[in-house]
Formats: sequence, C-alpha cells, structure tokens
Amino acid sequence: MRRSPFERVIAYLITGGFTFFAAFPVLWALNISLKFEKDIITRRFTFWPNPATLTNYVAIWTQSNLPDLMWNSAVTTFFTVGICDTRIGLALAYTAFLLPIFIWMMKGFFDAIPSELEEAAQIDGCTRLGAMVRVVLPLVQGGLWACAVFIGIAAWNEYLFALMLTTSSGSRTWPVGLQLMVGEFQLPWGALTAGGILSILPVLALFAIVQRSMVRGLAQGAVKG
Repeated sequence: MRRSPFERVIAYLITGGFTFFAAFPVLWALNISLKFEKDIITRRFTFWPNPATLTNYVAIWTQSNLPDLMWNSAVTTFFTVGICDTRIGLALAYTAFLLPIFIWMMKGFFDAIPSELEEAAQIDGCTRLGAMVRVVLPLVQGGLWACAVFIGIAAWNEYLFALMLTTSSGSRTWPVGLQLMVGEFQLPWGALTAGGILSILPVLALFAIVQRSMVRGLAQGAVKG
C-alpha cells in the first residue's frame, strides 16, 4: 500500500519527534561538556557554549585515568559475551543476570525456524547437534548478533555489580570510575559529561559495524515461521 503525502508527513513528524526526544540528553551532555566550569551553573541560561572549550575532555582524559577505565569496560564487556581470561569475576557476575535475558531473547529466533528443517537434516544423517550447528545456527546468526549487541551494551553500562565487586583501578569499569570523581563538596559536571560522551563512542562504533546484521536479526525474530 502506498501512503498518501499527508500520512508520510505525519510519519516523518512522529519519527522526528521520537528522534529528538532520544537525542536531546546526548546533545545536552555534549553542550555542557564544551563549557567552562564557571559557565555551567549560572543564573543566566545559555544553551550554546560561548566560548567553547575542550578543557573538560583533556581533564577527564588526564585526571581520571579514563583510557584504563574504558579499557576495563571493553574487556569486561567482551568476556561477558565470550567468557575467558581476566576480569573473570565481574564477567561471571554479569553473565549470571544477563544470560537469562539472552536466552529469552534468542527463544523468539529459534521458534521462527521450522522444525521440519532440523528433522530433514537428521534424516540426511546429521545428529541433533550436527543439525543445530549446520542448519539452525546459520539461520539465527542475525539474531545472535542482535542479542550480542544488546547484552554487550548492558554489560558496558552496568554499575551496581562493578561497584560491589571491584576495589582497585585494575578491574574498575568506567561507570564506577566516573562516580568516584564526585566528591562531598565537588561535582565536576563538565568532566563527567565529557566522560559520558567518550564512553558512548565505542557503543556507536559497535552498532555501526554490526548494524545490518542486527537489524536483519531483529526483523527475523519479529516474524515466526
């Protein structure tokens, strides 16, 4: 069915509204991160930073050990999706509460695969495990990517377990590292928003890499065979 021009305009307006609603917090954080500390909390409201500065990004990069914090988050997130080697305690904790979500999400993709395909593979001589590896898993590959991205983002942003289970900067993740910058009489909004912006970049890069597989997997999981 072809939509009328009026329906397309309404669809664009609704989509644009949701896009602006989702992007506004990020834009606001970006705006604050480009201001000097004295210009952030003032009586006179100014949206655009005047003048703009990268001081907060330099400060968060040099004073908070942010590269190590983000590296710890990346390693922990990676081994939560495929577990081995270092930071194993935190990765196991993440797996304990993210694995049920992953299984629940993947159930829809497996339910969309006709059982006749697996039966046909077994008739041709495959074992049940062989049918799973050779027939079923290739068909749900898009769903695996989609679920992996969702689980990876959840692990990357997790705070509570990282706070309870890490005590040194060697295993501390970026959410905890940023929270520890907040003092009793100090709240460095500029540096914190700069750290938030930098922590978003790996997620955006990951989504850009697997975007097609992720969208295809979501579309396949939405329709059952």
